[in-house]
Amino acid sequence: MAYPQIEPAPSPASEEDAGALQVGYRCPECQRVFDTNQGLAAHRYRAHGVAGSSKRRDQERKRQAKASDRPQTSTGIDARKVLKSAFPNGIPATPEAVALAHELLTLIG
Repeated sequence: MAYPQIEPAPSPASEEDAGALQVGYRCPECQRVFDTNQGLAAHRYRAHGVAGSSKRRDQERKRQAKASDRPQTSTGIDARKVLKSAFPNGIPATPEAVALAHELLTLIG
């Protein structure tokens, strides 16, 4: 999860840079500012015990959610895979094809 970049905040640098603004990523727990999103994520994990997320973990969650959305029969067979193997180009709009698809789905459960 990427953290939103904060609006410019006053920089506590030197007096010469008193008018300069700092842009970065602010920790929502302690308001500390970091130059990079990775720095903020590492700080939140170490200092506050907040686990971040990664692209790979997000993709894995999406893949698992997608797999759980698939219609499964009582036998655990993926009905979409059965229909895809029987009708690789989709089910034709004919009474015979629809009857065959219905029969297949009835057989697997």
